[in-house]
Amino acid sequence: MAYMSKDISVLAYADGFTAWHYTTADTADQIAAPGHFNAASSMLCVGDEITANVNTAGKIGLVRLLVSGNSHGVVTVEVVGSTSTSVINAYSTQYGHEVHAAYQRMGTKLRNTVRTRNNVKGAIAVFQKVGKGTASTKARHGKVPVMNIDHTAVECQLFDYYAGDWLDKLDELKIEHDERAVLVNAGAYALGRKTDELIIAELDKSTNYALDGTTGLTKAKVLKAFEMLGEADVPDDGNRFAIVGWKQWSDLMGIDEFASTDYVGSSDLPWKGTQAKKWLGTTWMPHSGLTKSSGVRYCYWYHQTAVGHACGAEVKSEITYQGDRAAWFVNNFMSQGAALVDATGAVSLRCLEL
Repeated sequence: MAYMSKDISVLAYADGFTAWHYTTADTADQIAAPGHFNAASSMLCVGDEITANVNTAGKIGLVRLLVSGNSHGVVTVEVVGSTSTSVINAYSTQYGHEVHAAYQRMGTKLRNTVRTRNNVKGAIAVFQKVGKGTASTKARHGKVPVMNIDHTAVECQLFDYYAGDWLDKLDELKIEHDERAVLVNAGAYALGRKTDELIIAELDKSTNYALDGTTGLTKAKVLKAFEMLGEADVPDDGNRFAIVGWKQWSDLMGIDEFASTDYVGSSDLPWKGTQAKKWLGTTWMPHSGLTKSSGVRYCYWYHQTAVGHACGAEVKSEITYQGDRAAWFVNNFMSQGAALVDATGAVSLRCLEL
């Protein structure tokens, strides 16, 4: 492939010498051949350095060239160093593991509280909703009655989400903190928030309201939601979850049955940790991302099977080098979606929050 002027750009200039960046689909041997840079003879000077992205066995490699001659329109270069793409790939792999670990550790809080499907193929996942069966008698020698249980397919649309940022090639020389660790955590938080946003958006579709939104989270409101779940035959099997805002968590602290050792025992006291607590057979946890509208915070008490979360691609990352920016672009991405499978299994507690 011939030299093209649009593929070369200046990285730096000092004391009469220029550092260039060049990108090409050619190999290192092809661009190092005499005459490849003849068309750039008016720009290149002896002693200039060219950092080139080249084709190395179908992958991007880096090679450093020194302009060793430029006479009568004939430019000669020498290879002074090269970098295998394994360095880039190793960096990308390590970064990807760090992003995924951070995402699991401190990203999403709600993914494990709902029904999940992983490794989904295609853009839509289907969750099955099965109705109730009814038992009845039969006459002697008669046919066994058929329950005719309803089966409803609930579709969950998957969408692709990205969280990317630039990492300057020389940043680590100019700053004291670990910029890569900063990007790992930022990507994890962003993707984790998006996962929780998808789940919360589906919970917002619930119209099973426990009382109204003119008061905070009171014991009466909690007991009303408890009654609603029981009357709807929502299983009390240890897979019930309640997510509330931080103001509502403070309201719960004022309820003796929630915060007093006389009722819950010393092992379940919320004072020993604010991330989660068992009460009324339910795991309660505070969350800062719940919807707030017109001074009303929407909290939820639901069964794990009431909401479905589908994942087509777990959190992944890729790193590409952009020579014209002299920087790496770090891209984290995932493909996920959520759906309200059974509205009767999710109760909304609207709480006044001024």
